Amino acid sequence: MKRVDKYTVLIAFFIFLTIAGVIVFIGVRGMQQRRPVNDGPADETSTAVTLGNTFKEDGRTYRINHDVKAVLFLGIDDGNKDQKGFVADSGGRSDTIMLLVMDKSSGTTQIVAISRDTMTDVDAYDIKGDYAYTSLTHLNMQYAYGDGPMRSCYLTKKVVSRILYGLRIEGCISLAAEGIPAIVDSMGGLTFTMPADYTDIDPRYEEGAEVTLTGKEAEALFRYRDASTVGSNEERVDRQLELAQSLFTEMRRNFSADDFEELVSLSGNNLYTDLDADTLRDLANYKLADETLKLPGTLKEGERHDEFYLDEQGVKQMILNLFYTKEQ
Repeated sequence: MKRVDKYTVLIAFFIFLTIAGVIVFIGVRGMQQRRPVNDGPADETSTAVTLGNTFKEDGRTYRINHDVKAVLFLGIDDGNKDQKGFVADSGGRSDTIMLLVMDKSSGTTQIVAISRDTMTDVDAYDIKGDYAYTSLTHLNMQYAYGDGPMRSCYLTKKVVSRILYGLRIEGCISLAAEGIPAIVDSMGGLTFTMPADYTDIDPRYEEGAEVTLTGKEAEALFRYRDASTVGSNEERVDRQLELAQSLFTEMRRNFSADDFEELVSLSGNNLYTDLDADTLRDLANYKLADETLKLPGTLKEGERHDEFYLDEQGVKQMILNLFYTKEQ
């Protein structure tokens, strides 16, 4: 794990997002549709459009905005450690996936949520780390085919870049769930106003109620999902974003850089990032945008899990809006 400097205030914030993706695993491996082994990895065989630095459509010219860059955040449902005695498809899954859109000109970071249930081509690797086959399955499965956070982040970045029309992703933050309660408790808890009725989790959680959550309570609220209900993951993402915004605001108001450094240290081996110091500093200093976005698409009920199919035209337009400038 790379060392982080005292400016990495925002990383502590993202630790809490990790737990949103932690749920009981219900066998998804049987859902894969395999390609022939000799097809090669999906990024080598895909015919998807890559927008590039300049893109023309309907008589308009779009140019990449170099003031805007993307960072990938992954919340992992299992230990974020190098896997000794690695077995293919046995690692943690990236059940929380977010693109952090950092705009230098405005000094803001905008969150774009990507459904873990997004159906896409995922590259499978054998126990030696050699490419085996490509299958149509849930996006969150790609992380499981790495032998540790470095490799798993690399594989997931490639897939996310591909579904985002070749968008360059500057780096990745990967966080596992184990250290979450200790970090919340070290802050004295998190005061949160319930955006909806969650009395099925705790009788105090009536809509509009202001509750100070302990570490265990924050974990339970982030974790909660009724897996028997279609679309329950989408509802959980909405709750996650509400919590994230409240937490970030409280951190910026009440804590110093030294406090955040201590919080980050509590994450131990559960944190991995390949970001450079400048990008980490920007994450610390940029304001979180009020609006949060989601990649557009359609949710369908699968045999065992929900399946999310991207609206490709809608995704392309979102990428153009966020990362390109339109010439007059």
